[in-house]
Amino acid sequence: MEDFGNMSTATNKLIKRVKNIPWQVIDQTTLILNPKESTAHELNETGSWIWKQLEQDLAIAIIIEKMCQVFEIDSETAEKDISYFVDEMVLKGVLECQ
Repeated sequence: MEDFGNMSTATNKLIKRVKNIPWQVIDQTTLILNPKESTAHELNETGSWIWKQLEQDLAIAIIIEKMCQVFEIDSETAEKDISYFVDEMVLKGVLECQ
C-alpha cells in the first residue's frame, strides 16, 4: 500500500477502482462490496463524491482540484481528505494506485 501522507509527492499518481467491484448508490450513500474479502463499505458524502470521480482513472491532482471547487475548500484540506480515503480504500482492496 502506498502512503499518501505527503500528497505533494504523490499527486501525479493515478487512482482507479479495482475491476469488477460491485457498488451501488442508495439515498446518496455509496455502498461498495468486496466479494473477495466478503466485506461491505459505506461511504460518506465526500467518499461517495470521490468514488464517483473515479469512473475514469484520474491523477490525484485532478481530484484535488475538482474537490476544492465543488466543496469550496482549500487544497490542503482536499489533500488530507483524499489521502485518508485512498489509504483506506487501497487497504480495503477496492482501489489501486499507479
